Amino acid sequence: MRMLSLLLLPLAGWVNAAILDSKINNNVVYFIASESIELKRYSLLQETFLDPIPLSGQPTALHVNDSALYVSYGTQTYKMDLNGGNTELFLSSAKAIEDIASIGSVLFFGAQNTIQSVDAQTASIIDEMNRNYGAAELSAIGGSLWSTSAGVSPADIRNISVDANGSFGEETDSPYHSDYTIGTEAFPLYDDRVVYNSGIAYNAADRTYNAALGGSFKDLLITAEQLIVLRNSALLAYDKTPLITGVFDTSLETPTRIAKYDDNIFVFEDDFSAVQKVAIGDIKLPALAPTVDPTGIEYTPDSIELDKDGDTLYLLNKEHLNIFRWSKSQQAYLESIPLSAEPTKMVYAAQQDRIYLSFPEGTIKFIDLSNYSLAPFPAAPDEITSLAPAEGSLIVATAGSWSIYYSYNAAGELVFNSGSQYPSNAFYYIDTLDRFYYMTGSSIFYQTVDHLTGTFEYGNNSGSFFDGSARNPLRISENGHYLVTGGGRVLDADGLFSLGTLGEKAEYYRDVAWLHGNAFTLRSLGGTAVSIVERWQPNFQLDSSGTYETTAEPIALVPFAEQNELLLITLLSGVPQFTLLPYSEKDFDQDGYSDTKDAIPDDGNEWLDFDRDRIGDNADTDDDNDTYTDADDAFPFNKSEWADTDGDNIGDNADTDDDNDGTPDDSDRFPLNSSEISDHDNDGTGDNADPDDDNDGIEDSVDAFPFNFAESKDADGDGTGDNADLDDDNDGVEDLDDYYPNDPTRSEFNASVYMPLSSANRWTYNTNNSSVKTGNIVTVKGIDVSPLEFPSGNRLYFATKGNELLFYGLSLGSMETSFGTYSVDAVNTKGTPLISSGFSYYTSGSGTVEIKPTYGIRGTSWSVDLYNSGEEIVTVPAGTYTTQKVQLDYWATTVIDGAEVAISYFALIWFAEDVGIVQIEENGILSKMVSFTTVPSSGGTTSNSGGSNGNTSNGGGGSSGGGGGSTGLILLLLLGSAIVIRRRK
Repeated sequence: MRMLSLLLLPLAGWVNAAILDSKINNNVVYFIASESIELKRYSLLQETFLDPIPLSGQPTALHVNDSALYVSYGTQTYKMDLNGGNTELFLSSAKAIEDIASIGSVLFFGAQNTIQSVDAQTASIIDEMNRNYGAAELSAIGGSLWSTSAGVSPADIRNISVDANGSFGEETDSPYHSDYTIGTEAFPLYDDRVVYNSGIAYNAADRTYNAALGGSFKDLLITAEQLIVLRNSALLAYDKTPLITGVFDTSLETPTRIAKYDDNIFVFEDDFSAVQKVAIGDIKLPALAPTVDPTGIEYTPDSIELDKDGDTLYLLNKEHLNIFRWSKSQQAYLESIPLSAEPTKMVYAAQQDRIYLSFPEGTIKFIDLSNYSLAPFPAAPDEITSLAPAEGSLIVATAGSWSIYYSYNAAGELVFNSGSQYPSNAFYYIDTLDRFYYMTGSSIFYQTVDHLTGTFEYGNNSGSFFDGSARNPLRISENGHYLVTGGGRVLDADGLFSLGTLGEKAEYYRDVAWLHGNAFTLRSLGGTAVSIVERWQPNFQLDSSGTYETTAEPIALVPFAEQNELLLITLLSGVPQFTLLPYSEKDFDQDGYSDTKDAIPDDGNEWLDFDRDRIGDNADTDDDNDTYTDADDAFPFNKSEWADTDGDNIGDNADTDDDNDGTPDDSDRFPLNSSEISDHDNDGTGDNADPDDDNDGIEDSVDAFPFNFAESKDADGDGTGDNADLDDDNDGVEDLDDYYPNDPTRSEFNASVYMPLSSANRWTYNTNNSSVKTGNIVTVKGIDVSPLEFPSGNRLYFATKGNELLFYGLSLGSMETSFGTYSVDAVNTKGTPLISSGFSYYTSGSGTVEIKPTYGIRGTSWSVDLYNSGEEIVTVPAGTYTTQKVQLDYWATTVIDGAEVAISYFALIWFAEDVGIVQIEENGILSKMVSFTTVPSSGGTTSNSGGSNGNTSNGGGGSSGGGGGSTGLILLLLLGSAIVIRRRK
């Protein structure tokens, strides 16, 4: 071992000094200390202290770079060269500076709840961050700052992002908030990790837990291949995992700082009284203790575990740093397993065939029993108080007023932690129940483990027992029904309620074991070196025939059920003795079931208790305790099942198709109804029974899309519903431009078909049953106009042009006024479309009116205001028709004898395609068509005197034929012109 200690005589002002901070630059370590107004320097190259630099007061923070020293005295920070010269004021702050860090050319000054970033050359302030409960200590790692919270509980780590200019970004913390000890200072770790001096390492990217170094430390430095940590007065080396690789105990009493030069570590005493140099190669794991043969020697087993082979006992003895092995079959010791340090706990993990050992400050190691090698295991975050193997996991409890329970997999990865838990010094894992039991104070608890994931959750607790009966160990019966404590308290293992005590009162037992369904206890006789083994009946009264007594100090009981033996371990004159006691099975209640197999061993009428509720299955009306009585339970011994809808012997909860209709339950709207699968409209009626599956008001039988509420028709049969289809009749014209969206033979609106104008056309109306016909064509302004003639000689002028039906005016053969009898023939110079594909239409122009006798032909000004309200189905005596409803408002004026004379006409007219005027309303009187004979636009002859026509027919009869009619303006009340010729004076 190479080691050098330098004892340095304190200089003036060094007495009682304690290191506050240290920084290393160019192989020189710079120190500031409490109660000292000097800056101390140590040369790693020369291995000596250099002359100190006098300071102007008590320093509070220090920083060093290649060109300058920065020393803070509370709110004032001064800059000086590396030898202390050229001192100048660098920064004045509102709060006392307690730490300084740097990233590149930017300095960061830390005070309580405040950080300032400052340009190291110009001293200009770049940014300032006011923090909530922020500690002053800062560490610059990986281009950002690491700190902690302060003055708040729970405390947490903090990361502050910084941009390239030194401006602050977001401040974030970890997800844990008190799950781990926080520390005060952060250090870089391999693979983008940071570790705090609490010994907890985090992933830098998201601040999640990564690893532990097995306890807090004072200082840390990182080399290319390993970490060197100063903990207490020892140096510890770790690999990159980090797993411990070496330990070196220094000779210093209170070292606080370390530094590295070449292959040596320099360790500084806190008061600068000594420096010890340690070669890195000397930091190594201690050698294993010599192997000890325990035959005949005095020792007390500190822990006892039975191997999965059911033969080998492992007996930890801390004094000899050995794990002794004793073979039951050979009745002799096997070769021991030596250790290098004294463990605090030992447990055996059957699944991995390992022995786990805990050591002070959270260190864990394991012994691989296939080769008996001792290997490091990731450390726990704090001192370990309890260990328990749980199938593939290792459950660990750490010390504290509130403990934290951790779960590690076999590879050492932390898979779960439970947060604040009651502290415990022993765990008892029961693999048949997937639980670990433990005791805290005077109460007993258990948690349930998911052995596939390693997670666990709270199960139950007993409440408190104040009679001393809540003692370790805690032993569970073979069938998992009972728990007996080291104080003789008997509890139900599930509910943790008390069933009484062994015997009349609580008693202290050195150990408890279960064999053949009976509890066995081991105690000393009145505190003497006499051991008594007692057997207890299922009613927890003493079975005196099973008592064994020997003169030796009691240690432990180990049951061997297959051999009907109980191993008693005692100390005789300090030497362990192993005595096998034979015990056979019993049937206490004489029901034919041995106590081992009898769930209710003290009741001759019961032997099974499926749901573990302490009511035997014979008396229990709900054997699986699922709240369904056995009479109504298709699976009375399966707590998760009670129904089997399809009778396939698979319970509905596990059955993926409960009604066996071929559709999995997760896709079956009616999983318990084999005749229904879906309910498209969610009305509670299955689609098979529902006459309107999409609830759109159209029954499925006539609904082209029975499962689409938004669609019911598909005019062109292209699979796209009319509402979504842009071209319902698939004629190449989109519906928005297609007046006949459901007729592939046409798309443009054709008003001309609504008023057939062949000279052979006749219409009869229910007003005087008079006949109206189409007259001979006349020419108006070069346009052939067909007059609609009435028996009185009155006319309406219509014409068709292309797809349009035009209105050209009107003629009255005889009109009586107060001024005399006249004929009026008003003709417009242009036609007005009567039926439009739009909703409204307005036009105006000039024309002529011939008034006979007297006035002759005169010019007119006219206007027509039309409103087409669209399709309307109407029923008249001639049938039922789909019509276009038109509101016609005609107004014309002329001048007679210097006065303006107005001619007006207003009517509502219903036109039917290839039929003509079906119905008209004017002056409040409605006239309906009785019959008609027309030559439609498509050719041929159409007639109807009641019954069906080319539209929809449902009409009554009516007489045809002519008849006179009014010679006035009403014109059979059909086209009552309501013409008013009046003088305006």
